[in-house]
Amino acid sequence: MFTPPTWPSRYDTAAVLASGLCLVHCLLIPALMLLLPALAAWLAVPESFHLWMLAFALPSSALALYLGKRAHRRWTPIAIALPGLLALAAGALLFHGLAIETLLTVFGALGLTVAHILNGRYPRVCKS
Repeated sequence: MFTPPTWPSRYDTAAVLASGLCLVHCLLIPALMLLLPALAAWLAVPESFHLWMLAFALPSSALALYLGKRAHRRWTPIAIALPGLLALAAGALLFHGLAIETLLTVFGALGLTVAHILNGRYPRVCKS
């Protein structure tokens, strides 16, 4: 008999934390740099940062959402996560360095956060 993990699962928790860090990176760090330009040199991140975050978000979200779908049999988290993942990918790959990148990344991170919270909170059903 399959007994799914209780919420929060390790995967959903990691995904929610990663999305939160993404939001902090996208919103708080640029605001701090505007207020304190001296921080720009200390808080600079390499150009590849967004690609590394995307490389983490795609497989970890896919795994967490797959395991959740297998446990609760609902498509809603996946339907919410897909536009979020697409927005993250578009921001990192197509619009890097443009103003719309931040908007897409914030939208994607919020979408993933909501998807993983739903994925973890749906009632778990046991498979026979």
